[in-house]
Amino acid sequence: MRVGWTLTELVVVVVVLGLLMGTTAPRLAALRDRAAVRAAAAVVRSALAAARDEARNRAAPAVLALDAAERRVIVLAGSGTSRDTVLVQPLAPELGVSLERTGDSVRFAPSGIGYGVSNTTIVLRRGDAADTLRVSRLGRVR
Repeated sequence: MRVGWTLTELVVVVVVLGLLMGTTAPRLAALRDRAAVRAAAAVVRSALAAARDEARNRAAPAVLALDAAERRVIVLAGSGTSRDTVLVQPLAPELGVSLERTGDSVRFAPSGIGYGVSNTTIVLRRGDAADTLRVSRLGRVR
């Protein structure tokens, strides 16, 4: 006696697997988009913290520049001609997240308190997933 599956059984299994993949693929894409947006939000939050820390540590102004065209955040510390680039963090290559913002930068005073910021809003998007970060006038992130 031979052991195996019939052609009908194999077709039924392939059809069931196709239906399962067809229903779960959009959910997996949405899950991937949400994960990328969360990761990008974490990058922006850490860059804001780095800018604030640089301002305090150097006792000099620091700036977080939000470059929407290049999809990256840049931390600059110091003032005038002695300004150093501390961090350049791209969002697009590995995450594919777009960056929208109401202001082009967030500035921190030497004390670490934000200034010149009037509630900057940063929106990170990928597909249908989006996350909004709001930076208060004092430099706090919500």
